[in-house]
Amino acid sequence: GGIALNVKTDGMQIAKFQTTKTSAKGVNISSSSGLAHAATLLEVTHDGDSTTDTVKITSKSTTATQKILDVANTTASIFTVTASNKVGINDSTPDYTLDITGTVRTTSDAFFNNDVYVASSIVHEGDNDSKISFTEDNMLFQTQGENKVLIGTAGVILYYDNSEKLATISNGVDITGQLQAD
Repeated sequence: GGIALNVKTDGMQIAKFQTTKTSAKGVNISSSSGLAHAATLLEVTHDGDSTTDTVKITSKSTTATQKILDVANTTASIFTVTASNKVGINDSTPDYTLDITGTVRTTSDAFFNNDVYVASSIVHEGDNDSKISFTEDNMLFQTQGENKVLIGTAGVILYYDNSEKLATISNGVDITGQLQAD
């Protein structure tokens, strides 16, 4: 038990680690090999009175793919930040400002100030048979697992009971079934 190293200063830099060898580590904090640790290995506590950064990691790398922060478990990177200001979550080589491999969830609204790209469909949570599906130049709206509206290169098609009922065509409208007016 006890404290192995306790350093307090009156505002000067506590420690600076610098290495000139490419294979060396500036700081290596680890628990005993093969033993589960019951205590936190590293804790940084902000006293609340400072107006400066609590933790700051700076890289002078000019290599865009250089990782300046990599949080990983024994099998894969969990959180990666590159010198080109790209962040990967479950992606060790992010190609976008934020690159996420896995499911994304927000419990509040999401706002986008630009285009949103969708690979195949937008599905209503908790109602998997209501969705908007996309294929090249076509959008299909479905509810209760049935086609309702198809908008695409062939025009617009309205469905009832999963059957085509009204379609726009080059010279007008095609109706399948009865036309009823009140």
